[in-house]
Amino acid sequence: MFMKVNVPISNEDYPAYMMGTNLFLVKDLVQGEKKDIAGEIIEKKPTVALFGGGGWTFTSFTMENMMNSGYDMTVNTSEISFPLGLAAELPLNPMISLVPFGRFAWSKSSMNLTMPYPQMVIDSYMPFQYHYVWLIQFKDSSYTSTRMDYGADINLRPFRNAPEWKISVGTVLSQIEGMSKGNLLIIASIKREWGKYYSSTMFGPKLY
Repeated sequence: MFMKVNVPISNEDYPAYMMGTNLFLVKDLVQGEKKDIAGEIIEKKPTVALFGGGGWTFTSFTMENMMNSGYDMTVNTSEISFPLGLAAELPLNPMISLVPFGRFAWSKSSMNLTMPYPQMVIDSYMPFQYHYVWLIQFKDSSYTSTRMDYGADINLRPFRNAPEWKISVGTVLSQIEGMSKGNLLIIASIKREWGKYYSSTMFGPKLY
């Protein structure tokens, strides 16, 4: 994953970057896909899966010419996390399914903050004038935290002739340790499945 955004502060836009990667292992506790002798999926019932793994995320934010000091403020953060969770797929019909999930994650984050710091000096002509000096306030400070995410997706398979393509729309509520309120995310994505083959009887006319 790589993402570039602009952060608006005081009518100015400042660049921020985020990149990361995740690796998950998934184990089906309840397998709800029924296949025929040819290996094609002919029926879908509720599926429950356990997943876990690890992830790494890096973010960088720069505020140029902070407070007209001529210096930039930069914030770099790095996070390593180890999530564990449960997810289910509840088919409402062959083309629509509900996917609730919950995830607990332990993470360790480090931050490096560099910024100009206003230092008051006494001047005989201009008392209390502020001068700016280049200081490193925090460097490689690290902390551990836990996070609980839960939410649900709605998966839509709009193409009868291409059921491996699906549109996913859902919400995620993320509760981070030490925060009184969680962060609500709304996510929409297009996904494609590999290695799964759906029978035409599942999405087309029923054969009896």
